[in-house]
Amino acid sequence: AFIGGSDDHSGRPGWSWATLAHHGTRGGLTAILADELTRDGLWEALRARRCYGTSGPRIILDVTVNGHLMGSEPVLVDQPVLTASVQGTAPLDSIEIRRGTETVHTSRLLPEPAADEPWRVRIAWRGARNRGRSRPLDWTGAAKLWGGRVTGVEQYAIDNARDGVTGWDEHRVAWRSHTCGDWDGVLIDIDGNDSTRLDIWTPTMSLQCALGDLRSGDVREAGALLEQQMVIQHISRNPGPADTTISWTDDEPMPGWNPYWIWVTQSDGELAWSTPVYVHWQE
Repeated sequence: AFIGGSDDHSGRPGWSWATLAHHGTRGGLTAILADELTRDGLWEALRARRCYGTSGPRIILDVTVNGHLMGSEPVLVDQPVLTASVQGTAPLDSIEIRRGTETVHTSRLLPEPAADEPWRVRIAWRGARNRGRSRPLDWTGAAKLWGGRVTGVEQYAIDNARDGVTGWDEHRVAWRSHTCGDWDGVLIDIDGNDSTRLDIWTPTMSLQCALGDLRSGDVREAGALLEQQMVIQHISRNPGPADTTISWTDDEPMPGWNPYWIWVTQSDGELAWSTPVYVHWQE
């Protein structure tokens, strides 16, 4: 089962904030799908694994496979059909459907940029050094623009008051950032064309691309550490939906156990993870 929590020892469930010296991310939350709001009702739901975790916001998930709730262990002979309803606290970015540790389907909910829309690029990074207390990754760095002009900059998903954009001009954006598995990043508005180039440097990872490269998809690179990656995306200024329902059929389930669950990412970088439905599929 997936749950969320904090480790700041302040006794403030749902109100835990990042302090880089000890805790680099906001505290998470656990949602419990209980029949009644009583001690016995909550305990019964937790024992049945009808629960899920978020990175802090009160995102609402309803995930079933062939009508079976998260945490259940149905035996199926029909093809598994996962249905997920998500009510976000911000516009939704993507919903990944996972079977165990494998991503088997991704619904990208960001609108596609219009052909005549000015360039907006999101540079985002995440990861952690390890699972212990000394886990922050240092992403303090800069992006250099060649053959174009920076017209605006916003922070993306930075939740520590000591991190963020430290300065920018028409050709360069600089920031301070540390992640412990969460997303950080910047949104850059650009007056440029397909040949305009971005050079991004941090002590953790560096990446380069031309804006034209982004027309065929995201530019990304993964590192060797925990969930370490950097992604450059061409995004629209228009937000995606905050609420949605998706359905996906697994045409090739594995004989035996298939744990189906979803990983939700919002456009503000916040996350939610459903507890799997543990399907035992029989041919």
